[in-house]
Amino acid sequence: MRQTVWQEPVLSCKEALELDRYVQAEYQLPAALLMENAGRSAAEHLLREFEGPWAVVVGKGNNGGDALVVARHLLLKGEREITILLADKDLGELPALHLSVLRKEGCRVIQFSEEKIASLQVLKESNTLVDGIFGIGLRGAVRGEVSELIELMNRSGKRIASLDIPSGLGDEYRPGYPVVQAEETLSFEVLKQCLFWPESRTHCGRIHRLSAGFPPGSLSRFKTQIERIHPGGIPYLIRYPEPWAYKNKRGHVAVFASSLGTTGAGLLAAEAVLRSGAGLVSLFADSSAYPLLASQSRSVMVKPMPQEVSEGWAKAFSAILVGPGWGREETRIPWLNRILSLPQGGVIDADGLSILKRILDREGEVDLSRWVLTPHPGEFCLLTGCSREEFEGNPLPKAQEFVSRYRCVLVLKGHVSYILAPDGRVGIYDGMNPLLGTGGTGDVLAGMITGILAQGVDPFSAATAGVLLLGEAAREAEKTYGYFLSQDLLSSISRVVLTYAEKSRNLR
Repeated sequence: MRQTVWQEPVLSCKEALELDRYVQAEYQLPAALLMENAGRSAAEHLLREFEGPWAVVVGKGNNGGDALVVARHLLLKGEREITILLADKDLGELPALHLSVLRKEGCRVIQFSEEKIASLQVLKESNTLVDGIFGIGLRGAVRGEVSELIELMNRSGKRIASLDIPSGLGDEYRPGYPVVQAEETLSFEVLKQCLFWPESRTHCGRIHRLSAGFPPGSLSRFKTQIERIHPGGIPYLIRYPEPWAYKNKRGHVAVFASSLGTTGAGLLAAEAVLRSGAGLVSLFADSSAYPLLASQSRSVMVKPMPQEVSEGWAKAFSAILVGPGWGREETRIPWLNRILSLPQGGVIDADGLSILKRILDREGEVDLSRWVLTPHPGEFCLLTGCSREEFEGNPLPKAQEFVSRYRCVLVLKGHVSYILAPDGRVGIYDGMNPLLGTGGTGDVLAGMITGILAQGVDPFSAATAGVLLLGEAAREAEKTYGYFLSQDLLSSISRVVLTYAEKSRNLR
């Protein structure tokens, strides 16, 4: 499993369990030692970020054992207001051992099913709830009294830290299942896929990856291609212009966008192309929108729609962007068909995706191997036939199926964004910035990715860089404007892109 400072492996819960068993068998590291390491790491983090009194909520399995180790290390650090709240009567061997130690140290222990009034009082009096009920071994939905306990925890209004994953999540989680609402999730050793599904992500709060003492080489056995990505990787993905570069050498982008009433979309996308480092951009517009666009643009070359779209015409361009505010009329279909036949690739966004869907329905197999598609959730469901429930639960299977069939790069936008390549790579960007939820930011992202593509970057790297750079630009715009408009992002993009491009020179 490849790891860098900007890529973190993400496994399914099933794979994480296999990794745990492998480490115990191959390295002869007992489960008790790994539990001790995990609990100590979590306790150290909790002491930095949370405060007592503590209610440590314990299930019967190893996740409960981790929680009991946490409680013991809190005691060792001088914390005395600790109550153990048992969600289950019958603990496993290791959790039972750790519980006996805590009893001898005088910790208060309450069994939820037998002492519900006392349990409610503990939840009321505690400042922090440590969730160790269920871990990655859970199958299906939580039921019975444990479901009741989870609801009481969520309604308590107290700060909750979940160990490994919030109790109730897992590979079989579906929206609507009972799940702990955590302020922080302390994921041991590797991140889990279920933490990043659209609906389940709302239950996890801030996600931290903590060590459980696995030998570094143990991760190499698992060839996952799913990784959480960070902005530190941007210099590996983009380029700083050579000293002798001029505008044509930096890439020329053709943009097919805007119609009457949506002229802003094309202008935002076209300017984002330039702000991302490309040298030239030509915005092709219908006669109805052309006068408005031409009068508003100084750096973008606004042109009437070409008489033909041929390989000869396309030689002037490095990449093509189709879709922002373009309209969904039937007359757009032959235009997009001709554009798709060109040797240049590019980005299809917004209205372009709706038109593409009609082409796919009529023609079946279409070569999208040179293209990046950038749908929001609604457009993704339209393209793939994914239901909204499937999307909220786990969109990756449908997304991987689509990418494998059409050989494109897919950017699935949202509070968690996914970048998928035909070779199986998946980048997860855990952006979680609600201020990007404003009109036009998707147009800006499409322009950024196309501008980076035009400079000779491969589609997956360009898409990954665009997503990361937009997140960084949004943080900068937030500092300047507070609630920002999509147009406010443009100046931030220029500064952020140049900063990271300059760093890339040191990596060559």
